[in-house]
Amino acid sequence: WLTTCIRAYYNTGCIRIPDDSIGSDVLLALEYFGIVYTPDQLVFDSFGAYLRVKLWSEYYTHRSKLAEWTVDRLMRAPAKHNHVFVISPNPTQRVWVNGREAHILDGGLLLDETKYEAASSCAVVHDFFHDGGLDDLMRKDFAAFVGASLPGTQVTFDIVQVVLDSGEQTNRGVLQVAYKQNPHRETTT
Repeated sequence: WLTTCIRAYYNTGCIRIPDDSIGSDVLLALEYFGIVYTPDQLVFDSFGAYLRVKLWSEYYTHRSKLAEWTVDRLMRAPAKHNHVFVISPNPTQRVWVNGREAHILDGGLLLDETKYEAASSCAVVHDFFHDGGLDDLMRKDFAAFVGASLPGTQVTFDIVQVVLDSGEQTNRGVLQVAYKQNPHRETTT
């Protein structure tokens, strides 16, 4: 369907987005082909297709800043082999993963108050990676994006059981950045 979509754009000037689009696919194709478009050139087969493209568009808008924030926290953190971040809508909440307190994945996003009203950076990050049907794909995309910035690491971003400061157990998105041991490194005895 993507080839048909691009061909139709060149023939008509409109980009038809079918209901089976996950959102990121059409945005990445438009970027790849260097197609600059205005919102009125997008024609959606369904409201669901519109919402998926909108969500991915917002995520891509913030992805680089969120990754930069994450890498900055890693560089400033005490040296250790495994760093754990957890998503939470509350920036002051304390959360434990496998008995160890995790850092809240705040993201440091600068938000337009007219668009996001009173939402915090944490709440927006939480919505990207925990709410809706695309959260798993976005977590995988973000883990790969951060991993590309940090050679020698293994980055995962999965839903796991955590313990909140209230003692409640719940499932949250957990980003783990683990540094890989170099198998060719000489060890001294």
